[in-house]
Amino acid sequence: MTKKELTQRLRKMNQSGTTMTVYSDGGETLQAMPDSFIPLRVEGNHFWLFWKSIGYLEGPQLCQTIKVVDHFVNAFLENEKYGEQWLTVTLQDDQSRLYLIEIIEPFCEPEAYKKWRKWQRYRKDNKEKFKKIDAKMLKKHQLVADKWDDSTE
Repeated sequence: MTKKELTQRLRKMNQSGTTMTVYSDGGETLQAMPDSFIPLRVEGNHFWLFWKSIGYLEGPQLCQTIKVVDHFVNAFLENEKYGEQWLTVTLQDDQSRLYLIEIIEPFCEPEAYKKWRKWQRYRKDNKEKFKKIDAKMLKKHQLVADKWDDSTE
């Protein structure tokens, strides 16, 4: 899979919003509502993914770059123009954490949908502010992905 193909597969999720549950080896979970997923690097079957949670302006802990070593597509939509677009996917990172990412269904999850729409309006109303912040963050996280230490494999 190329970076372009991965970007297309994440397109619907980035447009419609998602919820995400992260499961660690120790049984802890983290609930998040990502703003977006941005592929930074693809190498063989692995890829480096940068995700930002809504509200990420509040702190760097709401932004992460992960190395995905495996993924399982649970549901997808086939689109003539964009090809396969993921609706539900489970990612496994190099630390054995699992990320269950599901597209928001407005009728099934009205509160999550309202929260997502509110965040999108805020981003739109502050376009210039986000443009600068996002460029700076992307540059920083791209560097992290590019310099990721693979010597532990």
